[in-house]
Amino acid sequence: QDEPELPFWTAESPALEPFIWRCHTQKCADFQAGHCPLHKPMQCFNYHFEGQRRRPPIGPDGRLRYWDTPCEWLARPAQCRNGDACRFAHSKDEVSYHPGKYKTRACNGKDCRRAICCFAHSEDELRVAAARLYSRTAAAAT
Repeated sequence: QDEPELPFWTAESPALEPFIWRCHTQKCADFQAGHCPLHKPMQCFNYHFEGQRRRPPIGPDGRLRYWDTPCEWLARPAQCRNGDACRFAHSKDEVSYHPGKYKTRACNGKDCRRAICCFAHSEDELRVAAARLYSRTAAAAT
């Protein structure tokens, strides 16, 4: 069976888009300089360690760059022969903040990352169409 084509992004809530597009895609300058006040618990918009890094999920053409499905090399992404061009998620954050997953389920309050929490905290935040639009599972079923 052929791999489904990665979908194009459709504009959504301006309040949520920065998190989907950019959360954990840049190194934290404060942490690199020695101290980030948002480090513990981790609530920083930028990443502190390479294992937290996300590739931007949406390309300049508006098409998603990778699926919400973990790469077989998730535990060791540096070993993936496709590198940053891989069509699958290379970290837990690439799955959690992916357009197909971000804010599609309610937060259970356990280990909530507050401002950068990837779970919904109200009905208004819940992205009910996201999985249908951006998830590999939904795309493969069509």
